[in-house]
Amino acid sequence: MEDKQYYHFKKSSSRPSVSTTTEHFYVCEDDAMWHDVMRQFAAFLDTCGYVGVYENVDLMLEDYWNRKASRKAFEE
Repeated sequence: MEDKQYYHFKKSSSRPSVSTTTEHFYVCEDDAMWHDVMRQFAAFLDTCGYVGVYENVDLMLEDYWNRKASRKAFEE
């Protein structure tokens, strides 16, 4: 059996006579990279009503990896 990581993101809100809960479960391999978890958390925030979080995080990570690849190519 392979090692897994389990993430459970949960948001609970309550107002007089109304209570809501939003949950997101994510299971990944033990060697998953941090950006995979970050994207899942961004997806969770989108479902909580923070529209556009996933797209912005995805663009930010794409830019991060492009800059990292450029630096590596420059160093070689």
